[in-house]
Amino acid sequence: MMKHFVPAGRRGSSKGQWFGFILLAAGLILIALAERFDAPSKAALNRIVVASERVTHPDIAKSVVLIIMQNRDGALGLRLNQPDPEGGFFGGAVERDVKTYALHSLDVKFSETKPLSLRDIGLLEGKEAVDRLEMADKKPAWHRVFKGYSGWGKRQLDMDLADGLWFLVPYDDKFVRETVPEEMWGKAQGLRRISAD
Repeated sequence: MMKHFVPAGRRGSSKGQWFGFILLAAGLILIALAERFDAPSKAALNRIVVASERVTHPDIAKSVVLIIMQNRDGALGLRLNQPDPEGGFFGGAVERDVKTYALHSLDVKFSETKPLSLRDIGLLEGKEAVDRLEMADKKPAWHRVFKGYSGWGKRQLDMDLADGLWFLVPYDDKFVRETVPEEMWGKAQGLRRISAD
């Protein structure tokens, strides 16, 4: 019987190709899994997080924070219940002298307004945009100006929520706009009980 001759350079080439294909597929699967597990839950985005009784640091104790950004790098929010004696509010302890934000109702919009998803309020970022709001002849029915922000590092908020240091409550327009700052933390406990039912 005549044997088929395979040149030395081609022997096992099909096996090598299959092995390479398997390695490539495995690599793509690992990359996809890494991205999935590295991605934040975004469970807090456009919702309110509230410091639990276990949070005792004076900068954040009894904080009620609206989360306006959450991605793989961390989370950013504006504290709703810390008035600035000079006017407006402290959004948090981070970059108070640098960052300025405003939340406002959407009856009046500006070119820089970013509506928060599924919420009846918009966000302005930066001193120029906030100054435009404050100097406008026609202002929104409701607005609030913030200096600085509250920040969490990569996956930190997810871990804090899992550890019970903070808890989530549903966004409530009336709660955000009408509750006086001194009563917010206490009333948030009630929203927590409602969301748990």
